[in-house]
Amino acid sequence: MDMQYSSVLDPSSLGDLQGLCNGLEIRLHNDHQVEDLAIIRAHEDWEENVGPIGDFKGIMHPRHSLVSICMPGCLPERLDIVAYANEFGFFHDDLFEDAEHEKVSTPIKEKNDSGARPNLGQGEASLQDVLEGFQTVEQSSDQRRSGKTRLQSALILKMLSIDRERALTVVRLWKEYLASGGGAGDVEFDKLDDYIEYRIQDIGTT
Repeated sequence: MDMQYSSVLDPSSLGDLQGLCNGLEIRLHNDHQVEDLAIIRAHEDWEENVGPIGDFKGIMHPRHSLVSICMPGCLPERLDIVAYANEFGFFHDDLFEDAEHEKVSTPIKEKNDSGARPNLGQGEASLQDVLEGFQTVEQSSDQRRSGKTRLQSALILKMLSIDRERALTVVRLWKEYLASGGGAGDVEFDKLDDYIEYRIQDIGTT
């Protein structure tokens, strides 16, 4: 991991970790404010396009948010999109877990409901061109789902404009996650081992 983008944290400044990270160096990304702003923007986009989020916090934390702690070596120019994408993933899991998981065989739409493509700046790639064969996505006439699909498409387009090769890997893994039933609904467990195995499959695919 490249350490030039992060600084070492004093564990005592994090409060009582109850033994977590004992003996490990804890680092914080130097541009951690970028992550917080990306999370806030994700919240605003979700509320505008999908619906209210209530007191949902996702990966944001009053001290240090998830990506800046778990990925301190993230390239500064990619911290924004990585944070946004992670927050989107938590939205999908936590805010859609009680919704019916429906899919139809149709390509992701490049256009939003008004017919205009998301404004992603220079270097924008054609989703239809580069995602040929990516046929199974969530779609519905339901406004919440159509809004989520619109945000998902814009997110993928933005990642493609930054790094096409790695973005295609993300798309493949996200497709596998949806196909495996990720975020499909509430699941009850009688044993901790069953829950752990479910979480390995549920989040490990991403």
